[in-house]
Amino acid sequence: MISDGTLLYTSAGQVWNPTTQVEVGTFPVTTINDTSFPNMRNLTLDTALGQLYVVGYDTTGPVEIKAYGMQSHAVTGALTFLFNAPPEETNLVRWGKDGLAFIAPGANTFNPSVYLVRSSIVAGQQANPIPVLNSISPGTVNQGNPAFTITANGTGFLSSSVIEWNGSALATTYVSSQQLTAIVPAVDMVQAGTAQVSVFSPAPGGGNSAVTDFPIVAPVSTAASLSIVPGGGALITGSSYALTVAVTALSGNGVPTGNVVFTIGSAMQTVALNASGIATFTGTAPATAGSLSISAAYQGAPGFLASTPNPLNETVAAIATTTALATSSQQLLLGAQVTLTAAVTPASGTAMPTGSLSFYSGSSLLGTESLSNGAAILNTSALPAGSNLLTASYVGASSFAPSNSSGVTVAVNNPLPAIANLSPSFVSAGGAAFTLTVSGSGFIPASALYWGSTALVTQYTSATQLTAQVTTTEIASAEITSITVQTPTPGGGTSNLVQFEVDSATSGSAGAPSFTTLTATVTHGLTASYPVTLPSSVTDVSVSCLNLPVGATCTYSAAAGAVTITTSATTPAGTYQITVVFTETLPGAATAIVYLPILLLPLLFARIRLGARQVGFMAFLALALVLTVASGCGGGSSGSGQTQASTHVATSSGVVTLTVQ
Repeated sequence: MISDGTLLYTSAGQVWNPTTQVEVGTFPVTTINDTSFPNMRNLTLDTALGQLYVVGYDTTGPVEIKAYGMQSHAVTGALTFLFNAPPEETNLVRWGKDGLAFIAPGANTFNPSVYLVRSSIVAGQQANPIPVLNSISPGTVNQGNPAFTITANGTGFLSSSVIEWNGSALATTYVSSQQLTAIVPAVDMVQAGTAQVSVFSPAPGGGNSAVTDFPIVAPVSTAASLSIVPGGGALITGSSYALTVAVTALSGNGVPTGNVVFTIGSAMQTVALNASGIATFTGTAPATAGSLSISAAYQGAPGFLASTPNPLNETVAAIATTTALATSSQQLLLGAQVTLTAAVTPASGTAMPTGSLSFYSGSSLLGTESLSNGAAILNTSALPAGSNLLTASYVGASSFAPSNSSGVTVAVNNPLPAIANLSPSFVSAGGAAFTLTVSGSGFIPASALYWGSTALVTQYTSATQLTAQVTTTEIASAEITSITVQTPTPGGGTSNLVQFEVDSATSGSAGAPSFTTLTATVTHGLTASYPVTLPSSVTDVSVSCLNLPVGATCTYSAAAGAVTITTSATTPAGTYQITVVFTETLPGAATAIVYLPILLLPLLFARIRLGARQVGFMAFLALALVLTVASGCGGGSSGSGQTQASTHVATSSGVVTLTVQ
């Protein structure tokens, strides 16, 4: 039997704990040794190497030394001698680095010999290093702390090394030869005090590291406050803000250490307290207006309990904007296009506002346009006549507040009307009522056609055309009538005057002229010729031209059979509709029949208002008047007793077109 100071090892392969008198293990001994003399033991050990050695002979006869691990109790090596000997191998001892020695009979069984052995079974197992503990983390915890993981840092750690807490091994995880971790149960932190932490490595070699003290402290309460700059609703979308948490101890003079966890919305950020117990965090407000919840939590530290300040609920306001409106013109004609340009400027930051702008004339929406680089443009020709107060309204976006521009006044005037041509441009006296079509420019629904000084009932067709019904009253007799268009204010006015020809009801032998050329184009100062054919019975004829352009004259040559229009250097370029009136002088008075329709008109109107008796009387007066006119026109005696010749005129017209380039 042999002992390592704690356990007993027998040559039968038993391991006993003498303190508890309990067999705690066995190792597989297969040799036999009949030693019976005092102190003639056949086993020895080397605690430095963690090895146990047994000498004996195998049942087959040869002498054998076996090595066993003191921890594993497993065979780690065997050495067999090539001789048979009686079963008395005794006094097995260790010597040197790798030597063993024992006594056994020699060739003469009665003369014992000393056998010296050097073998790798002795030096084959290297001693474990003694662990060195440099630091532990954390270095301290609070009393009542829950279970936590302790980390040991050092050198010489083995996979079999363990962290010991007050001499008791903890469930240890091997990380590397320089680090171990273990779970310290909560029960070990119930009481304040100092625990002792060390690292133990088993034999062979090994042992305990130096002890490191681990304080378990009674913590003090803390108070934490959370603040934000800017605060008080001044947080703007996309702007920067700073959060500050100050942690103070409620008793004692210590300054809390550890970390603060900020929670901004759903995001979290951990910041360490500085030497003054303050943690700060700088963030950026969301890009969308709304609310932002902010909270913080001091996590506590050795000697200091955790604390939580009151949370913040900040309003994130949209960036204020200003809208400015400009117009391409502040005075224009009705129907003319104006360009409205509005720019939206943010009060802060470099981001440009997005969204849309609406343009108004008073309360009437003119249109809505999307912003591009903070501006929007609307082209419109829908402004009514008069004074228009224009504004632009920015409806805002997720990051930008709405705003309205100041008003800009745009005066819209009615255009001055202009007549280009008439259709028809002449009629015969006494004819039927007809529709007069006037073409030109600058017409509006309020424009009115005038027959001389009489306003006609006018229909607006477009900005270039008006129509009106001309009654028989207006064309009862031959004449030249002025046609104009009048447009009311603002702006507006009276158009150029165009002459309308009402030819004679009958022109005797004069018939309608026949132009073989109706259009002509000339440059300034040149002459245009229009060949025309008149009835052969027409003799004494003169010509006048209505609606000639400035600087132009017209003549008629019966010999050439043509009407000639001569322009001048001052004649404006343009296209002109010219009415050519042929006037024939005929002998004798105009037949009374010519005037009969005119004379009967009062009778027709009277029939509507008078009874049959009065109408008969009116008819008698009309007949007497006709007879009187007929006798006068047929030629009568003057006071001198001489007969005077009588004449009358007949008119007939045609239309030609002149283009001056």
